[in-house]
Amino acid sequence: SVKYAQRDAEAFASFLLGEKGLVRDKANLKLLVGKDATRLNVLSAIEDLLVKGAQNPEDMAIFYFAGHGFVEGERMMFACHDTVAKRKKPTSLTDSDLQAIWSEVKADRRVLIADACHAAGMKSSGGGLNARLKQVADASTVKFLAAAEDQRSIPSDEFQHGVFTYALLNGLQGAADQENGDRNGIVTDKELASFLERQVPVLARKLDHVQVPFCSTNPRGALELTR
Repeated sequence: SVKYAQRDAEAFASFLLGEKGLVRDKANLKLLVGKDATRLNVLSAIEDLLVKGAQNPEDMAIFYFAGHGFVEGERMMFACHDTVAKRKKPTSLTDSDLQAIWSEVKADRRVLIADACHAAGMKSSGGGLNARLKQVADASTVKFLAAAEDQRSIPSDEFQHGVFTYALLNGLQGAADQENGDRNGIVTDKELASFLERQVPVLARKLDHVQVPFCSTNPRGALELTR
């Protein structure tokens, strides 16, 4: 397992349900960690909450992943609890899986977040994980991806989080609005993107690492990510 990935996911879920988070009803959030994060459970949660649950244009759909990512040939994969190393494609959440189900989400406001750590062999003829992730959703999907395609997403023992998720949470809790925004108390996608692009490399550099996130904001105007 990826160090602190479960803490990252739990902390992000707690934020969404908290004072500034956008999820007001626990029934609209599904946290899958450890043995519960199987491929079937992940796909079922996306189907139930994001496809069936976010059917109106004014709804918001958010998918967050923390863990291992792989690229083999032209296929990008997220590792699930039941992923088998020798049979990654049929036992992982692939870019094809995500693309197919994401295309059915009718909400206009869609956010894809990935703090995906990868091992040596991650880079291949198909490009890095984040290069593949950029292609998974259409241009209207807001994306926050942990690192460039030739980089790893690293954990911090000091923060006990991935560096990217630590910065993500700080930004959403208000730092992005205060340091990079209009200080109106609401964090937008553009404010968060600017914050992450500045903060993640600084935090990574302190760990003697190079990590630059990829952020893609809403082309139709600022998207509010907090309340």
